[in-house]
Amino acid sequence: MLGAVALAGGVATALAPTARAAQTFSAVNGTASGAAVHLLAGSNAFPNFRTGAVDNRYPLAQARVDSSPSAEGTASVLDTGPLGQTAVAAFNSGPPSPPAPVPAPPPPPPGGPQLSQPQYADAKFPPGADKPVVVGSPGGPYAAATAVLNKATAQSELASGPPGAAPSTASLSKLDTVLAAWRAQFLTAADSRRFPAVHPTAAQPDGADGLAGLGTATFDAAAGQLVLASDTRVAHASFGGGAIALFGVHSAVQIVNDGAPKDSTKIEIANATVGGVPVTVGPDGVSVNGTQLPGIGQALQQANTALNAALGQAGYQVFVSAPDVKKTDHQETVSAAAVHVTFQQPAGPAGVPQQFFDIKLGEAFADSLATPGEPPGSGTQVSGLSEAAGGAAPTTGFIPGTEATSGTPAVPGTPGGALASSGINKSPQAALRPLGSARRIVSQKPLWLLLFYFMWQAALIGTAASLWWWRMAEKQ
Repeated sequence: MLGAVALAGGVATALAPTARAAQTFSAVNGTASGAAVHLLAGSNAFPNFRTGAVDNRYPLAQARVDSSPSAEGTASVLDTGPLGQTAVAAFNSGPPSPPAPVPAPPPPPPGGPQLSQPQYADAKFPPGADKPVVVGSPGGPYAAATAVLNKATAQSELASGPPGAAPSTASLSKLDTVLAAWRAQFLTAADSRRFPAVHPTAAQPDGADGLAGLGTATFDAAAGQLVLASDTRVAHASFGGGAIALFGVHSAVQIVNDGAPKDSTKIEIANATVGGVPVTVGPDGVSVNGTQLPGIGQALQQANTALNAALGQAGYQVFVSAPDVKKTDHQETVSAAAVHVTFQQPAGPAGVPQQFFDIKLGEAFADSLATPGEPPGSGTQVSGLSEAAGGAAPTTGFIPGTEATSGTPAVPGTPGGALASSGINKSPQAALRPLGSARRIVSQKPLWLLLFYFMWQAALIGTAASLWWWRMAEKQ
């Protein structure tokens, strides 16, 4: 009986689950940003700007944390991009110095006029703040950012975004012509009446409304996770003088990183039309919604090819690109956009600049790095010496972004120093391994399992004693 109890106790001890210690990281860095509209625009008259003179996000929401520890949230209803940043920096730096050999005048006294960009809400930790930094108010142009230990958030809202690059009258006329020809070829009279043509007009400026962006970055030291999330929404957007319309655009990206990053991405487009015809948007461009236009019938594929070709003749492309995912050990970067709308002005007379734009609706981005390991200066070995000497050991599981501090090396004249000078610490790793292993076992096993272990040991001793007494009784 006692032998069965002992065997059961041994099996239970071997199979009992071990509590998982919180993951520690030698490096943590995460950024999540979202923009309802990302506008790249310019012309070949400005070759110095790689992505165009305009590289702006409306509205912008970006959050960042790292293991220094630091955190920052930045939100803006009107990001000015490289052109605006260059102009502000040039103004604030003062007038340029005259060429040599004319002596340069003394710099302007401090406190002179300086340009600022009050449309940015920027919060940083340290020092951090209990209340968010706010620009505007909800319901109108609104931006808010927070930054505390291990967490940053940014959110922004904009009822109506700034107008994009306005195509010329000739471009709109070209678009109207090619769409009218396509409708005449593929739409039946019934379908044409059901979905009347929408003609491009300069009175309908390109742009978007109902814009919102959200970015959050959180390092949960207790759970051992870096969590990044970005979410962007566009209620309505139109291009080509109203000929291209999109509704209910939404994209979201999340990365949860505990040393092995895992991502999830969502892209949604509620509705879209081209020239008044309902379409869906995919990687290959737009496709006619055949369920709403039954008259196209077997010519659906041909109609799709011809519609994208017609848009291309007028300089337009509308498509959805697959999320760009880059993944390495402990790091992942995800960039997604719900819809791309590009325009390249057809070539004109020599010397006349060509304008272009590339608009990303619902841009979401996250970059996550969490490298497992003891952070530099965590003092794990030193804490083992202090405990061996009978003193209270400082925190050894230092996690970036927490209030734990690294250990202090022992010095001669202290208990730890005595150990070191006596030769016990000739091999710190070998000397500390048994103690550290025992401490980890005790900290990871629940109390009931420890009591079960003692009961098992008692059962084994009792069994051995019973067998000895039985043998002695036989000899008598």
